[in-house]
Amino acid sequence: MVSNLITGISLPELYPSAKSNCFAFAGSYSYPDRSSPGPGDFFIDTKLKIDDPVGAVAVHGVNGFWGVLSLGLFADGSYGDGWNGVPGPVKGLFYGDSGQFFAELIGGITCFVFVFPVMYFFFKICKKTIGLRSSDADQVAGLDIPEMGVNGYVD
Repeated sequence: MVSNLITGISLPELYPSAKSNCFAFAGSYSYPDRSSPGPGDFFIDTKLKIDDPVGAVAVHGVNGFWGVLSLGLFADGSYGDGWNGVPGPVKGLFYGDSGQFFAELIGGITCFVFVFPVMYFFFKICKKTIGLRSSDADQVAGLDIPEMGVNGYVD
């Protein structure tokens, strides 16, 4: 819940070219907290079988891609004239400019096409050299001391 609250507060400031009520719609796609997974989690866990216990792929990948597409859908033309040397305001698909949506779509796909193979090989190399997992005994005992060197919860 807190992350959606922060999103609702910060996104209109970061992306002023979309109306704030659009962020309510865009944010409703994401999930309120890690105890209630969203559609990205289910797809990644059950179909792709990616071992992602903290949901980083769903949160940063799926929801990040949705956020990029949201700007391409909901930008209303209030801002953006002359930004980055581009004349004219930023308008999304729902406000008459399909070009912005397709630019956001190409940008999101380009990001995936670059990041996926780079991170795939990075994690393969890490797995072969230093390993990706803590020992089973450390996982059962708790990872505060073995991973961080201090207790996470002081009694």
